[in-house]
This record gives sequence, C-alpha cells and structure tokens, in this order.
Amino acid sequence: MADANSEHIKVSYEDVHLAVVNACDTVIKDSYKPDILIGISTGGLVVVKIVKACLEDYFKKEKIPTYVIGISYYDKNKNRMPEPIITQQLDSDLEKKIEGAKVLICDEVDDSRATLEKASDYILGLRARELRILVAHMKDMPKDGRIPENVKFYYGKKMPPNWIDYQWGFRELFLIKKNSGI
Repeated sequence: MADANSEHIKVSYEDVHLAVVNACDTVIKDSYKPDILIGISTGGLVVVKIVKACLEDYFKKEKIPTYVIGISYYDKNKNRMPEPIITQQLDSDLEKKIEGAKVLICDEVDDSRATLEKASDYILGLRARELRILVAHMKDMPKDGRIPENVKFYYGKKMPPNWIDYQWGFRELFLIKKNSGI
C-alpha cells in the first residue's frame, strides 16, 4: 500500500506488481503481442520482469526477448538535468532486431514524460514496426515530454504528482530481512 506524506509516496513491491498486472490486462485486452520487451534501467527492470511473466503466461509464448536501455534524467547528486540522456544503448546486433518488430517499452513511472519521449524516439529511430509503452504509475501532472501519436500508452495506476519512493530503493527492506532471519 502506498504511504503518502507531505512530499513523498512510498510504494511497495506489491503495489508495483498489482499496478503492472493491471496495465498488462489492458495490453492483453488489446491483443497486443510484443516481439520484444525493453526495460528502461533502473526502475523499469522490475516492471519489465513482471510484464514478461504476465504476457508469456497469457500468450503462451516460450520467451519474449527482453532488452535493457539506460536513460538518466538526473545527475549523480539527484539534480534534474536539462534533458534525459541515453546512458546505455542496445548493441548493434540487438538494434538490428528492433527493425520490423513490435516493441513494448516498460518503466516504473511516467512523471515528466521526457524519459519516455527519449526512449520512444530511440526505438522508433531503429524502425520498430509498432511501439507501445507500459508504466506501473502515471503521475497526474503536466508533462514536458510527448509520446508520439501512433504509440499507445498503458499505465497501471494514476498517482498524485508527489515524489515516489520505490521499495527497491529502501535500505530498510534489507535490514528487516537481515533481522528477521530471512
């Protein structure tokens, strides 16, 4: 369950899982069967794993290839940069596999939309046949970036514009496990 305070909302793994499954249900209702999944590092890695499990199970695909790209909108001091930068591209062999493929980009949150715009431009530039985007959480706030008109967007849960603290960033989680003998 999300626990909101004046500036931050804490979100658990369970909250993320439920939001992603909700978004996957919409993908399934659309009968969209991606050829490739792309997770945006780092928060999108948890999301893309859940999406992979849901879609492979439903569509009975043996495996959906899953790739990772890195995009950063914040510097090492957590200050927002003027625009997101790609910190990890696909290697040239993987880039070739995007051409003509149906691709689903996965991330944890759509806040400014600038990161999703950067990811969309990159993948569309590799000539994906079809591109869609799935996020666990979509913040209810004005967006700086845009999603191209021909790209369908899925989200699991609408959130207030507060900063979201995801459980994978909580040091406390590891202390609880350590102290409980897990």
